Amino acid sequence: MLILPLTIVVAFHALAQSPLAAAPEESVWKMQQARGCTGIKLDVEGTKAVSNPYEGQVTAALDQLTPDGGPGFLILTNRDGDYAQVAGGNGAFTAEWRQYADNAFRHWVAGRAADKPGGQVAIATNGFQITVNSNEKLISAEAKSILLAFCRAQERPPQFSWRDITERFQ
Repeated sequence: MLILPLTIVVAFHALAQSPLAAAPEESVWKMQQARGCTGIKLDVEGTKAVSNPYEGQVTAALDQLTPDGGPGFLILTNRDGDYAQVAGGNGAFTAEWRQYADNAFRHWVAGRAADKPGGQVAIATNGFQITVNSNEKLISAEAKSILLAFCRAQERPPQFSWRDITERFQ
């Protein structure tokens, strides 16, 4: 049997009860925030671009978006020129995803798959409004999930409907 001096036992017990002691879920969250987006550039309206941002920087950038003086949009771009972009702020966002292949690209706008389009809505951004289908108005958590999928070099998240708007750019 291992016998520890009482001062070590008391100190360990105090640390374990301290609010500074992270729960396992909190430790996982902190590791995810520190995960880097390798080969990605983060551009936020009006700020200097950041290469290889951490996921926490990406989500924090989204939290700073506001139509009230900006920044009003952010773009994540990979080495191939593919990108995901989000515009809006204050709880209302729109997200798009562009992907290149064979000297061409496809461009989509994300929508809530469970919601059917029921007219159009305006998403306010810094000095502008973007008109989208009603199911394409996203909340912060949804926009973050799209950006983090792009950061992790994953496919477009399947929980969204993806309306192809490529023809607008040709």
